[in-house]
Amino acid sequence: MRMPLVRPVEKFVESDSKLHRIQKWFQRRQWKLEEPFEYTLPGDGDFIVIPAGFTFDFASIPRLFWPILHPVGLLLIGSIVHDYAYRYHYLKTTLGAKMRLDRKQADRLLREITEAETNIKIGSWLAWAAVRIGGRRPWSKKA
Repeated sequence: MRMPLVRPVEKFVESDSKLHRIQKWFQRRQWKLEEPFEYTLPGDGDFIVIPAGFTFDFASIPRLFWPILHPVGLLLIGSIVHDYAYRYHYLKTTLGAKMRLDRKQADRLLREITEAETNIKIGSWLAWAAVRIGGRRPWSKKA
């Protein structure tokens, strides 16, 4: 599998006031896909694509838990797909069709992708449990 090509989104700009820079300091780092990311979903084998330009924060995990589940570690691939599904409530196939998802399906995909990519069941189940507990509000912020 080819890894996604990402870069950090510029957090500070010259015109930011000092107060605005302080506020940004505490915000989650945003990342941007530099090219489309194609992925074959575990299980049914659907081939999806996340378009270039998509911005995301990997996994929204409080820093306290990073030693167990780091957002740019085990969850890297699953969190890109999961963030896209949460924002748009669908995934795009490489043929351009939209696969509609409900929240439960999106959360299950995070677990399945993480397990398929890492072979670590406990980490994928912990991530799944976290999004089941804390994902209701982010899911409702549909684009």
